[in-house]
Amino acid sequence: MAEVTLDPLDPGDSLTAASINTLMDGVRLAANDIEEDALSPGALNQAHLPSLVQKVVTIATGGPAGSIHTYSAASYNWPSNWTVITQGGTALEINFAAEYPFATAGNGGILILADIFVSRLYLAVGNNKQNGAYFRLEASTTSGSWVPLLRTERFISSETAAGTAAASRDQLHHVPIRTLVLSTDLSGVRKVRAMVSVGGTLGQATASTMRVDLRECTLAGMILHCSKG
Repeated sequence: MAEVTLDPLDPGDSLTAASINTLMDGVRLAANDIEEDALSPGALNQAHLPSLVQKVVTIATGGPAGSIHTYSAASYNWPSNWTVITQGGTALEINFAAEYPFATAGNGGILILADIFVSRLYLAVGNNKQNGAYFRLEASTTSGSWVPLLRTERFISSETAAGTAAASRDQLHHVPIRTLVLSTDLSGVRKVRAMVSVGGTLGQATASTMRVDLRECTLAGMILHCSKG
């Protein structure tokens, strides 16, 4: 790293442009010789390195004291019928208040984090590994329809607890969903929501009794300045 030296003026020295330039030459040369990585620890802070995150929006349904909300195959039968996760009138849906188009410089991607907590998952009469609950994320623009993000689809089999005994026993599963929404998904994003569907083995007469009970669920969206390094 360059070392700056400065010879002070002596009493009686003439003060001219040439003499000042001579004094500053050492400072100029030393400053220009500083290496790019010659930074002391703590030299840069948040003012120099702004956050990668432009905006964060979060939503939660239920909570530790919230009531259980139930979804059954009779109403939301997979794969055709999905519904947004809702408890107490609050939908697990985030709204960025304005559309963030990926064509705009600085809008690189939107990181979505969903955490779904399952209380119980069961079929009233017998179980099968193909019976269970499905979850996924959907996104939309300001004017567009909802677009399923198929890579976010998750499944839990009801074989984790068989028979009617499951109706009175908490299972407490955690379903995490993480994804980065990019321009390859939509032209822009304004809203994101978490969906649920319940399915039984195709052709099984008791499939309609398949149900899933959910506890608290959370959804967060972070608009990033760039999608990847």
